[in-house]
Amino acid sequence: METVNFVEVEAKALTSALKLANAIIEVRNTIPVLNDVRLTYSNKGLLVEATDLDLHAIINVDDIDGAGKWALCVPARHLAAIAGAAGTGCVRIEPTKSDETNPKTGATSIKHSAIITAGVASYEIQTIDAADFPVIHGDRAGIVEKFTNGHFAQALKKVSGCISTEETRYYLNGVNWASTEDGKRMAATDGHRLALCRYAKNEDGAQFSYIIPRKTVTVISQFLANADIEIFSVAKGNQIVDTVLDFKAPGITLRSKLIDGTYPDIERVLPKNLQHEVEIRTE
Repeated sequence: METVNFVEVEAKALTSALKLANAIIEVRNTIPVLNDVRLTYSNKGLLVEATDLDLHAIINVDDIDGAGKWALCVPARHLAAIAGAAGTGCVRIEPTKSDETNPKTGATSIKHSAIITAGVASYEIQTIDAADFPVIHGDRAGIVEKFTNGHFAQALKKVSGCISTEETRYYLNGVNWASTEDGKRMAATDGHRLALCRYAKNEDGAQFSYIIPRKTVTVISQFLANADIEIFSVAKGNQIVDTVLDFKAPGITLRSKLIDGTYPDIERVLPKNLQHEVEIRTE
């Protein structure tokens, strides 16, 4: 008897994963596969992937039951609507294939679809071959830094209000995460306002400067607010790619392209001798 490929997950867990996925997927896409999430099932569980070509997320979803080793691409918003309607129940996803014949040419092709069951409701959705799903290529390399208890997201959020939306100076459209001789810090400016957050001394002497795009900052601030995060560089062969970083949190991996440019030397505009100092108690 042929084994039926399927996975069954809690609707709440799937809904949570798809909230992050849909925050990455753009509402309007000319490339159909960019409206989809890629579902990959194996003995390690279910992975949900989403991308906009600049930011790629991989989200682990605990499965209740499943069989086979398979992958397919499903429209993200359709799947989110089904999972949301299921409430506290379960969602079962079963990939199917069938031969389709063109009545005009007689040529045959494989039709990919999925049977999605939520409670008493059942849906058949046309899918796209998982091989068509785009990824940001590269292998995870050495660790850049590790943050605990949501400190990375907090530092980004403290300065994000000053990120520029001006297209001409594109290098200001993100947060500059840097390690210098004066310490490690986050900075953002739109040319009129500057926000700076120094969070640690540079004890290991490492020096780097990355510009994290606004969208990546928003996703990390919203969905990884309290998470421990390990940040890795990405390599192609033996060469480190300076414009890509991996952000690894429990159950979630984000791979983001960075803004390729030189951030202004903000230290030059900061006053060195402060005549007045105001201390504000946060509580």
